[in-house]
Amino acid sequence: MGLSQNELLDIADKLDKAEATCTPIESLVDTYPGMEEKDAYQIQWIIASRALRAQRHLVGYKIGLTSLE
Repeated sequence: MGLSQNELLDIADKLDKAEATCTPIESLVDTYPGMEEKDAYQIQWIIASRALRAQRHLVGYKIGLTSLE
């Protein structure tokens, strides 16, 4: 089924805030049980797009949204 666009944006916001404040967040698969692998890639794209619009350089940035553990 996957997540809605609003849910994807909400997750991207949570991850942006967590990075800015250096704080952990809850497990995304627990909070969003319908989350699929394709959702993780869409979230990654949202975050990368935001960074590029802010003229940040993306080099070797990895977050484990597609990890099962």
